[in-house]
Amino acid sequence: MIPALNGTKEEMEKIAAFLEPLPVRKIELLPYHRLGINKYELLGLSYSLSGMKTPERQQMEFFMEPFLKRGMQVSTNTI
Repeated sequence: MIPALNGTKEEMEKIAAFLEPLPVRKIELLPYHRLGINKYELLGLSYSLSGMKTPERQQMEFFMEPFLKRGMQVSTNTI
């Protein structure tokens, strides 16, 4: 889940609705993390998401709701 890209409840609703008719019953929401920034710096590349923050657990749990209400098993982790 990348806050600036798909970090809204509406986006999660769309994804859950897309998955609902498919044989997908278990998903893992992965939060954006900043672990790759060092690699970009070492390669001399600019990291376009450098100002982005990792979502907190509470925010990730909020985004799990559209999947849960459709009967999907959802897990997440936070860094």
